[in-house]
Formats: sequence, C-alpha cells, structure tokens
Amino acid sequence: MGVEFSLKSGGPLLARFSVRPLFIDWIRDGQWQDPDLQEFKQRVEKGKMPEFSVRDDGMILFGKRMCLPNDMVLKKEILDEAHCSAYAMHPGSTKLYRDLREYFWWSGMKREIAEYVAGCSPHSKGGYDSIWVIVDRLTKSAHFLPVKTTYTTDKYAKLYVDEIVRLHGVPMSIVSDKDPEFTSRFWFSLQRAMGTSLKFNSRGYAESEYSGFWWRLGRELVVDGIRL
Repeated sequence: MGVEFSLKSGGPLLARFSVRPLFIDWIRDGQWQDPDLQEFKQRVEKGKMPEFSVRDDGMILFGKRMCLPNDMVLKKEILDEAHCSAYAMHPGSTKLYRDLREYFWWSGMKREIAEYVAGCSPHSKGGYDSIWVIVDRLTKSAHFLPVKTTYTTDKYAKLYVDEIVRLHGVPMSIVSDKDPEFTSRFWFSLQRAMGTSLKFNSRGYAESEYSGFWWRLGRELVVDGIRL
C-alpha cells in the first residue's frame, strides 16, 4: 500500500492522507510490456473495441475493470492477497472470482482462478480438500463434512441424504452461497437421491405426484428460499 502526505501552509501538519495500492503502478507498467494489451490500446484509439477504454493516466480498462497484463508474478500476488491474507478467509473459486472481477479483467480469468484455488487447497489423508458446512436453522446445529472439489451434485446429494436427511429429515428450504445453477442442480439431484419424481406444471412450479392433493387443500407445495 502507498501512503501520501501533503502539507498546507498555515494549516495542520497532516493535511491529506490517502492509501493507494501499489498494484496499480505494477499493472500500468506491465500493460506497456504486454503486446496484446498494446494492440487493444491501438484499436481503442482507432475507435474500435468499445468495451475497452484508456484512462487519462494510461491505464487500459475493460469496462471499469483494470486489464491485467500476462504477468504470472503479478497475478499470483493479487490472488494471494485476495485469497490468503488475514482477512480473506480463503474463499472458494466462485467467491474469489466474484470479488476480483469487480476490479480486474484478464483473458482466461475464471479458469486461472479455479486452478489457483484447487492448487492451494490443503488435502487431508483421504484426499479431501474442502469442508462443506451445513446448518439446520431449526435446531441451530452445524455439520462439517469433508468433501472434494471434484464432487458432482449427485455425490453431494447422496452425502446430504446419508448425513443430514437421516438426522433432520427432508429440508423445506435451501439457502446456499453457491451460484444459482449449482443450487438448482443440487435440488434436483437431492430429489432424485430420495426417489422423488419432479414434474413441471404450466405455471412453472415443480410438482410431485402428490402436489395436486395439496392444491385441493388450498396449500402450495413449493421449494421455499433457494437463493444466494
């Protein structure tokens, strides 16, 4: 981090204090050495590639995000800062990607972040590299299940049935910090693991073979709260 001080004549000793990431200078200097980004810059100056722009200080941007040069040392420094610092709490690849894409862009960004997280995750003797935390909101009990990042949604569903459903029953709602696609696929895998057949009516609701009975009673049998 960089710290800048300035003085005002006749004023207090410390008139201005600002913190500026040193990464900015590193990125801008690296952009000058990156032939692909320099080509982007030339095309931007010719009125092409409207998704890119060049800031007054020479920084090349994709939208509002800084374009990282193809500098593996710089990328690793940024990934380490975002993933391994004392305040980062070692986020997974999806969370790390969402955090970094607010500020940075580079070609193959999502794939490289996933590879980085997979490579730095510690492994147990059984080959597990992650902990799946599941909390039952009724009893406030938490379960910590060792898993692998290579698990499919069907594998997660079977593990959920074996370790959670047998203790707490079938969930009425699922709240997940995973992306919506994973959450949706997990729900269907969970239903399949329990032998439930889901159908969709004309209104788009998921139905089981007994859902008509609930409609006749004026009750709606739906999945409550699948969200991020």
